[in-house]
Amino acid sequence: MVCCGKEVLCDPAPIEIGNRVWDDYDGDGQQDAGEPGLNGLTVRLQTPTGSNTTTTSDDGNYYFNVEPYTAYTITVATPTGYQLTASNTAALDAANLSSNHAISDTIDSDALLVNNVPTILYTTGGPGQNNHSLDFGFVQPASGQVDILNIAPSTVTAHLAIDKALVSPANGVAAVGDPIIFSLTITNTGPVTVTELDVSDNFDLNYLIYNTASITPDAVGAGTLNWVGANDGVNPASGSLQSLVPLGAVASRL
Repeated sequence: MVCCGKEVLCDPAPIEIGNRVWDDYDGDGQQDAGEPGLNGLTVRLQTPTGSNTTTTSDDGNYYFNVEPYTAYTITVATPTGYQLTASNTAALDAANLSSNHAISDTIDSDALLVNNVPTILYTTGGPGQNNHSLDFGFVQPASGQVDILNIAPSTVTAHLAIDKALVSPANGVAAVGDPIIFSLTITNTGPVTVTELDVSDNFDLNYLIYNTASITPDAVGAGTLNWVGANDGVNPASGSLQSLVPLGAVASRL
């Protein structure tokens, strides 16, 4: 934005996600008139760097301030005497019933059981794109009823973040023959453990030559390093895998 001949920089619009945890009296997976919110429940937001919690209040409402273009995992423990209700029964987007869209999927329960924990997986959009439709519905089984649990599909999408950073030299300037060290860090931000992982990294042979790595590549090609089926157990949330890759400078970029 330009004001009085000067450029003014504005912070990106904030994003808020969340909505409601409620008692689904009739078990139809949709919020009906007269169905109350469940207050006093702890809702956890798993972020790429840690986790945040909030407590439901004001008719079961909860909200989190989050970052754009980021995958998040939202969980809440099943209240005593309840079970998770049916999910995505009123989504208008029939082609993608689990999209948790902010407009087309607003009144139903969005949670699935992942490792027996009610869970919503959601990836934010751009700045200012709030989503106040991420709901958890719970129902009290009738006496003598056989519980049919709303189990997530056997295949759950993993959420991984990879970061390549220059470790040395810190100023980014190296003479011919100097070592140059990069770090490759993979972080699991999702709800499932990743036990096998294929990773590739590229470097410019005109300027760099490969020496070694703290986790040895399975294959070294012309300007390419490949780690195949790394069985390193990248665990949910706190788990990360890092390899230091020293390279040698063989020419200067003019």
